[in-house]
Amino acid sequence: MNDIDKKGPYLQILTSLGIFDLTPVQEVDEIFYKRDDLFCPFGKGSVNGGKLRQGIYLLVTAKQKGYTKAITGSSLISAQAPIVAIVTHFLGMSCLVLYGGTKKETLFEKHHMPRLVKYFGADIEICSSGRTNVLLHKARQLSKEKDFIVEYGINSKNYKYFVPFYETTAYQTQNLPNDLDHLIITCGSGISSTGIIYGLKKYNKNVKNIWLVGVGPNRTKKIKDRLASLFILTGINCINTKCYYMDLFGEGLKYETKEEAYVEKDLQMHPNYEAKAYNWVLKNLNLFVGGKICFWVVGGPIKFLA
Repeated sequence: MNDIDKKGPYLQILTSLGIFDLTPVQEVDEIFYKRDDLFCPFGKGSVNGGKLRQGIYLLVTAKQKGYTKAITGSSLISAQAPIVAIVTHFLGMSCLVLYGGTKKETLFEKHHMPRLVKYFGADIEICSSGRTNVLLHKARQLSKEKDFIVEYGINSKNYKYFVPFYETTAYQTQNLPNDLDHLIITCGSGISSTGIIYGLKKYNKNVKNIWLVGVGPNRTKKIKDRLASLFILTGINCINTKCYYMDLFGEGLKYETKEEAYVEKDLQMHPNYEAKAYNWVLKNLNLFVGGKICFWVVGGPIKFLA
């Protein structure tokens, strides 16, 4: 992987956590599943998946540069805050999480993710609003010299970390089945989608049709902008990769709504993300008849302390 200083204890940390290991591809009833939910170095049922891998890379790099504390803000149902909390705890860094739109008296009673944050030893501060720009502004106000701010999307826009950040996901495309007819990706922030599209090109994976199933606001422009930046920085041109975008969010699907979806006992889709996309696939199998299908499981549900 690019731009990671592979010296001393930091390479050992990344290797010990399995950041360079390929998660398996599993076939069930003639559908392939890229099991990135099985990236779970802190134990099954705890935080997992591609976002965790990105968080590990980013925070190990921050520690390597001398930062001693991380500050982040996220929505109450996002896994970003517990990801930052558990990784900083593992690395011996301190952590502050900012939440908004809630009261501290009922925070842990009503919300699963803040319970995890507290368990992993992070401090929590309640802000006037849960809007991303408000949380980031507060983080900047509180930040001191050795504090590292983890922005929404785990600093996916920061050019100091840009290429290796997306490479953590791109790297995982290498063991996808050859000559796929359909690759289906849940699209929330579009960060995983960007890394996967970049990886398909970098590692010469032949996929006829890429489907992005939007379970959040439409991120197609952001994805294209990120791919353009990756082209400038790496020379790998996948800006005009054709994707079919299915806008479930635009059709009225709410981000907070939960759905259930099981493939088999040990493969449950995340209720706020993958379950919605997977249920859409099951309702629209006529689009994929006779084709070689792979569904990319970005991450699974976090059951610890639920």
